[in-house]
Amino acid sequence: MKALLDDLIDFNRTKFGLGINVAMTDLDLAALFSDELEQLRGAHPSRQIELEIVGDTRGVWDGLRLQQLLRNLVVNAIVHGAADAPVHVVLTGDEGGVTIEVKNSGLTIEKAILDQIFDPLKRELVKVTAMTAR
Repeated sequence: MKALLDDLIDFNRTKFGLGINVAMTDLDLAALFSDELEQLRGAHPSRQIELEIVGDTRGVWDGLRLQQLLRNLVVNAIVHGAADAPVHVVLTGDEGGVTIEVKNSGLTIEKAILDQIFDPLKRELVKVTAMTAR
């Protein structure tokens, strides 16, 4: 319940242009993401979730925000991806920073829907088009 209320407060803060609170700490995203994906595997035992780590993923991060980001992306990949294909998470660290990729197999989202997809208060049936290789 607290997490839900915190999310609602964050949403309202962004609507008023106040931004969101971040709590930066020194940590390794590889360990953080490994833990989060293990929890997601437990919650979705019928799905295969893979993690590939490349390079140095240590830095100063808001771990809770990045866990939330990863959780949302992976759950979306599970819900909207092909049920018989794995969700593949790639975490790549280099001198420029860290890149997070979440890949799944399945139908693609129509280009017209992409502008609306991250609106937090909008839920629509997303139409999908032809299969693409990822």
